[in-house]
Amino acid sequence: MPNKWSRKIKQSYIAAALYIDDLIGILMSYVDTRNTIVVLTSDHGWSLGENGLWAKYSNFDVALRVPLVINAPGIEPKEITAPVELIDIFPTLVDIAFGDENIPKCRDSDEKNELCFEGKSLLPLIDDEQSPDDYVAMSQYPRPSVYPERNSDKPRLKDIKIMGYSIRTRTLRYTEWISFNSTCLHKNWKNNYGIELYNHTTDPTESKNLYLDPYYLDTRKELSALLRTKVG
Repeated sequence: MPNKWSRKIKQSYIAAALYIDDLIGILMSYVDTRNTIVVLTSDHGWSLGENGLWAKYSNFDVALRVPLVINAPGIEPKEITAPVELIDIFPTLVDIAFGDENIPKCRDSDEKNELCFEGKSLLPLIDDEQSPDDYVAMSQYPRPSVYPERNSDKPRLKDIKIMGYSIRTRTLRYTEWISFNSTCLHKNWKNNYGIELYNHTTDPTESKNLYLDPYYLDTRKELSALLRTKVG
C-alpha cells in the first residue's frame, strides 16, 4: 500500500477515535453515575499495517483487543490486566446490579430456560477475590484456503476450510489453524496447518513466532491442551 494511503487510513482512525471520545464526554455529562452502571467497550480492534494486515480480519491481538471500562456505584477505580471476554459483560452487570439472582448458565441441551447466560461474572476479579492469572480469552477466525483468495478475509460459511482458534493469557497468545468442515462444523485437530506462539512480555506486537523454540515446549503442550478443552 502506498505510504500516502496508509497515512490517510491512520489519520482517519485517530480522528474517529477522538470524535467518539468527545461524544462519550458529552453523553457522560448527562449521566448520574451515582445510580447508573456505565460500560464502554467495542466489538473488535483494528490493524493499521501491523503484521502486514489491515482492518479486523485476524487472530492477532491488535485486531482482537478492545477497550472495556465498567463504572458502577460502589466500585473503586482500578486497572485490571487480566484477559477477559465480552461474553462476560452480561453476568457481570447482573451480579453488580442484583447480586445472586440465580440466573442459570446456558447449556446446549437445555432449551427450557428463557433467560440464561454464557461467560462468567467479572465481579470476583474486580473485588480482588480471583487472580488475573485465572483468566484467558478465546477467539477464532476462518480462512477459505492456505493460500490468499479473494474472500480470504470474509469467507462465506460454505467456503470455510480452515479455522484459527486462539487463546490469550496475561502474557502469551497461542493459535492453531486446523481443518474445518463447514457442513457439519467439525474440527479436525489432527490436520494442523500452522501454529503460533507469542510472548507479550518481550514481543507485544506479536512479530516473533516462538512455536519452534524448544524453551517453550512444555508451554506449547499446556496451551494446546487448554485451547482444545475451551473450544471443545
